[in-house]
Amino acid sequence: PRYLLESYDIRFTEPVAWEPVKLSDLGLTIDMPARAEPVAQAQQRLLRLLAERSQPLAKVLDREAVVDHATERLSVTLSVDPGPSVKFGPLTFEGLEGVEESYLQRIAEWPLDEPYDVRIVQDLRSSLQDTNLFDTIRIIPSDAPNSEDQLPVTVALGERKATVTGNWSSE
Repeated sequence: PRYLLESYDIRFTEPVAWEPVKLSDLGLTIDMPARAEPVAQAQQRLLRLLAERSQPLAKVLDREAVVDHATERLSVTLSVDPGPSVKFGPLTFEGLEGVEESYLQRIAEWPLDEPYDVRIVQDLRSSLQDTNLFDTIRIIPSDAPNSEDQLPVTVALGERKATVTGNWSSE
């Protein structure tokens, strides 16, 4: 039997201040084949969408999938805690040895006090990778906002060891 998606409902535990999430934003359409992979990916896309809309601490509390074998339909209901709406907080760097923090702060172009958007965090990762100065880059948002509704972010870095290559001559 080929089951189809009947519904995909998102129930937030707290009101959200932006337009409703469209199924198309989650990669779903009503009456599409009800396969496990797209349904699971939709949940991840929802959390990503919330993180782009200043709610990076959102959590899916419960997912209920009900199959109606008579109609061959699947209905999914998510219970979601959207978490607090936060702004970008202080940006700190750990693991620096030879690289100046002031240089990293300049290339970060960190939007302190602006609404949090995970895409800015990804841009930061790309900017740090483009320097070719680091073997490892871990970006660690805080688990909770500070008293100013800011989400502090720590960047743990492993500096790349300098290598010298080439032909040297004493002539």
